[in-house]
Amino acid sequence: MKKVYLAIIFALNMVILIPTGYASDNVQPLLPATKAIPDLTSTLNKLKKATTLPVIFPQRVPQDHDLSRYYSHYVIDEPGQTTHYTLSIDATSDCQGIRACNLGYLSARADANPEIYYDMNNQAITIPVQLAKQLQGYFTPGHAIGSFFPAKLEWREGTILYTLTWTMAPAAEQATLIAMANSAIESN
Repeated sequence: MKKVYLAIIFALNMVILIPTGYASDNVQPLLPATKAIPDLTSTLNKLKKATTLPVIFPQRVPQDHDLSRYYSHYVIDEPGQTTHYTLSIDATSDCQGIRACNLGYLSARADANPEIYYDMNNQAITIPVQLAKQLQGYFTPGHAIGSFFPAKLEWREGTILYTLTWTMAPAAEQATLIAMANSAIESN
Protein backbone atom coordinates (compact mmCIF):
# COMPACT_ATOMS: atom_id res chain seq x y z
CA MET A 1 0.00 0.00 0.00
CA LYS A 2 2.84 2.39 0.69
CA LYS A 3 4.12 2.25 -2.92
CA VAL A 4 0.68 3.04 -4.32
CA TYR A 5 0.32 5.97 -1.95
CA LEU A 6 3.72 7.36 -2.94
CA ALA A 7 2.93 6.92 -6.62
CA ILE A 8 -0.32 8.85 -6.19
CA ILE A 9 1.46 11.66 -4.37
CA PHE A 10 4.10 11.75 -7.12
CA ALA A 11 1.41 11.85 -9.80
CA LEU A 12 -0.39 14.67 -8.02
CA ASN A 13 2.84 16.65 -7.73
CA MET A 14 3.41 16.28 -11.46
CA VAL A 15 -0.08 17.61 -12.21
CA ILE A 16 0.59 20.64 -10.05
CA LEU A 17 3.79 21.40 -11.97
CA ILE A 18 2.10 21.30 -15.38
CA PRO A 19 0.82 24.74 -16.48
CA THR A 20 -2.92 25.14 -16.08
CA GLY A 21 -5.47 26.98 -18.17
CA TYR A 22 -5.23 24.88 -21.33
CA ALA A 23 -8.36 24.50 -23.41
CA SER A 24 -9.88 21.05 -23.83
CA ASP A 25 -8.01 20.59 -27.12
CA ASN A 26 -4.68 21.31 -25.36
CA VAL A 27 -4.00 24.67 -27.00
CA GLN A 28 -1.78 26.72 -24.74
CA PRO A 29 -3.33 30.13 -23.92
CA LEU A 30 -2.52 32.53 -26.73
CA LEU A 31 -2.01 36.29 -26.71
CA PRO A 32 -2.20 38.71 -29.63
CA ALA A 33 1.32 38.69 -31.06
CA THR A 34 1.66 42.48 -31.11
CA LYS A 35 0.71 42.64 -27.42
CA ALA A 36 3.24 40.00 -26.35
CA ILE A 37 5.93 41.29 -28.74
CA PRO A 38 5.81 45.10 -28.72
CA ASP A 39 8.58 45.45 -31.32
CA LEU A 40 7.02 42.90 -33.73
CA THR A 41 5.43 45.38 -36.17
CA SER A 42 8.71 47.27 -36.53
CA THR A 43 10.66 44.03 -37.01
CA LEU A 44 8.19 42.75 -39.62
CA ASN A 45 8.38 46.03 -41.54
CA LYS A 46 12.20 45.92 -41.56
CA LEU A 47 12.15 42.27 -42.67
CA LYS A 48 9.73 43.04 -45.51
CA LYS A 49 12.20 45.66 -46.80
CA ALA A 50 15.11 43.20 -46.52
CA THR A 51 13.62 40.24 -48.42
CA THR A 52 11.40 39.52 -51.40
CA LEU A 53 10.00 36.38 -49.75
CA PRO A 54 6.47 36.67 -48.33
CA VAL A 55 6.71 37.71 -44.67
CA ILE A 56 4.13 36.11 -42.41
CA PHE A 57 3.87 35.60 -38.67
CA PRO A 58 1.24 34.10 -36.33
CA GLN A 59 -1.35 36.60 -35.13
CA ARG A 60 -1.32 34.90 -31.71
CA VAL A 61 1.56 33.45 -29.66
CA PRO A 62 1.70 31.30 -26.50
CA GLN A 63 1.46 33.12 -23.22
CA ASP A 64 4.36 32.70 -20.81
CA HIS A 65 3.41 33.70 -17.27
CA ASP A 66 7.09 34.21 -16.36
CA LEU A 67 7.67 36.88 -19.02
CA SER A 68 6.03 40.27 -19.28
CA ARG A 69 7.07 40.67 -22.94
CA TYR A 70 8.97 39.00 -25.77
CA TYR A 71 11.52 40.43 -28.20
CA SER A 72 11.83 39.90 -31.95
CA HIS A 73 14.91 39.62 -34.12
CA TYR A 74 15.40 38.52 -37.72
CA VAL A 75 18.23 37.25 -39.88
CA ILE A 76 18.42 36.72 -43.63
CA ASP A 77 20.99 34.66 -45.54
CA GLU A 78 22.82 37.73 -46.79
CA PRO A 79 21.65 41.22 -47.65
CA GLY A 80 20.00 41.04 -51.05
CA GLN A 81 19.48 37.26 -50.88
CA THR A 82 15.88 36.13 -51.17
CA THR A 83 16.16 32.46 -50.32
CA HIS A 84 15.76 32.36 -46.53
CA TYR A 85 14.86 34.34 -43.42
CA THR A 86 14.27 33.52 -39.76
CA LEU A 87 12.22 35.68 -37.40
CA SER A 88 13.10 34.72 -33.82
CA ILE A 89 11.12 35.47 -30.68
CA ASP A 90 13.31 35.72 -27.61
CA ALA A 91 13.02 36.07 -23.85
CA THR A 92 15.58 38.87 -23.68
CA SER A 93 16.36 41.87 -25.87
CA ASP A 94 19.96 40.79 -26.48
CA CYS A 95 19.27 37.08 -27.18
CA GLN A 96 19.46 37.39 -31.01
CA GLY A 97 17.93 33.92 -31.54
CA ILE A 98 20.43 31.99 -29.42
CA ARG A 99 18.92 28.66 -28.32
CA ALA A 100 19.24 29.26 -24.55
CA CYS A 101 16.92 32.30 -24.57
CA ASN A 102 14.93 31.71 -27.77
CA LEU A 103 11.23 30.93 -27.33
CA GLY A 104 10.56 30.06 -30.96
CA TYR A 105 10.86 31.21 -34.54
CA LEU A 106 9.23 31.28 -37.92
CA SER A 107 11.44 30.80 -40.95
CA ALA A 108 10.77 30.90 -44.67
CA ARG A 109 12.95 29.15 -47.24
CA ALA A 110 12.51 29.18 -50.99
CA ASP A 111 12.40 25.87 -52.88
CA ALA A 112 12.71 23.63 -49.81
CA ASN A 113 10.72 20.64 -48.57
CA PRO A 114 9.60 19.58 -45.08
CA GLU A 115 11.91 17.25 -43.16
CA ILE A 116 10.70 13.97 -41.72
CA TYR A 117 12.39 13.21 -38.40
CA TYR A 118 13.07 9.75 -36.96
CA ASP A 119 13.73 8.53 -33.44
CA MET A 120 16.69 6.36 -32.46
CA ASN A 121 14.69 3.25 -33.44
CA ASN A 122 14.23 4.63 -36.97
CA GLN A 123 10.52 5.26 -36.38
CA ALA A 124 9.12 8.43 -37.92
CA ILE A 125 8.15 10.98 -35.28
CA THR A 126 6.94 13.55 -37.83
CA ILE A 127 3.24 13.24 -38.64
CA PRO A 128 1.06 14.92 -41.28
CA VAL A 129 -1.53 17.45 -40.03
CA GLN A 130 -4.21 19.48 -41.81
CA LEU A 131 -3.84 23.26 -41.79
CA ALA A 132 -5.98 26.22 -42.92
CA LYS A 133 -6.57 26.76 -46.65
CA GLN A 134 -6.28 22.99 -47.18
CA LEU A 135 -2.52 23.08 -46.67
CA GLN A 136 -0.67 19.96 -45.54
CA GLY A 137 1.56 20.43 -42.51
CA TYR A 138 4.12 18.20 -40.87
CA PHE A 139 4.35 18.21 -37.08
CA THR A 140 7.40 16.99 -35.18
CA PRO A 141 7.12 16.90 -31.37
CA GLY A 142 9.85 18.30 -29.16
CA HIS A 143 12.49 15.63 -28.74
CA ALA A 144 15.99 14.97 -27.52
CA ILE A 145 18.60 13.29 -29.67
CA GLY A 146 21.99 14.53 -28.54
CA SER A 147 20.38 17.90 -27.77
CA PHE A 148 16.80 19.10 -27.27
CA PHE A 149 14.83 20.21 -30.30
CA PRO A 150 11.56 22.10 -29.68
CA ALA A 151 8.35 21.08 -31.39
CA LYS A 152 8.21 22.06 -35.06
CA LEU A 153 5.49 22.51 -37.67
CA GLU A 154 6.39 22.84 -41.35
CA TRP A 155 4.23 23.58 -44.38
CA ARG A 156 4.58 24.79 -47.93
CA GLU A 157 2.75 27.64 -49.61
CA GLY A 158 3.68 27.65 -53.25
CA THR A 159 7.46 27.35 -53.44
CA ILE A 160 8.06 28.60 -49.87
CA LEU A 161 8.62 26.25 -46.93
CA TYR A 162 7.61 27.75 -43.58
CA THR A 163 8.95 26.33 -40.32
CA LEU A 164 7.39 27.32 -36.99
CA THR A 165 8.86 26.25 -33.65
CA TRP A 166 8.01 27.14 -30.08
CA THR A 167 9.10 25.72 -26.74
CA MET A 168 6.12 24.70 -24.59
CA ALA A 169 4.57 21.91 -22.51
CA PRO A 170 4.52 18.65 -24.52
CA ALA A 171 0.77 18.16 -24.14
CA ALA A 172 0.14 21.48 -25.88
CA GLU A 173 2.70 21.33 -28.71
CA GLN A 174 0.69 20.01 -31.64
CA ALA A 175 -2.59 21.87 -31.09
CA THR A 176 -0.82 25.14 -30.23
CA LEU A 177 1.51 25.08 -33.23
CA ILE A 178 -1.43 24.30 -35.53
CA ALA A 179 -3.41 27.22 -34.07
CA MET A 180 -0.40 29.52 -34.50
CA ALA A 181 0.30 28.36 -38.06
CA ASN A 182 -3.36 28.73 -39.04
CA SER A 183 -3.39 32.30 -37.72
CA ALA A 184 -0.35 33.10 -39.90
CA ILE A 185 -1.79 31.34 -42.96
CA GLU A 186 -5.21 32.98 -42.67
CA SER A 187 -3.71 36.45 -42.27
CA ASN A 188 -1.64 36.08 -45.43
